[in-house]
Amino acid sequence: MAVLLAYGVSNVVKALVGEPRPCQVLHLPTVSPCDYATDFSLPSNHATVAAAAAVAILLTHRALGSTAIAITLLVGVSRVYLGAHYPHDILVGFLIAARD
Repeated sequence: MAVLLAYGVSNVVKALVGEPRPCQVLHLPTVSPCDYATDFSLPSNHATVAAAAAVAILLTHRALGSTAIAITLLVGVSRVYLGAHYPHDILVGFLIAARD
């Protein structure tokens, strides 16, 4: 339930803010193709969903949750590396997940 709620909040924020992706603004080569201009950057849905799932797992099983947190951090780094998000997009996604 927490993952669905966080994803919903993330989509609402994304629609309200409407921040273009870095690959659209900076015009730099990226590892993966740039998403559509209507697919905004802030916040990262990947980071939000991963963090919400990791927190839920952490609350039920400390060892698995610690592993899930580590994987979530890698998800965040990978989204920036791919050129799909700015670092603050990832942080806002994490904050949305932690709040929900």
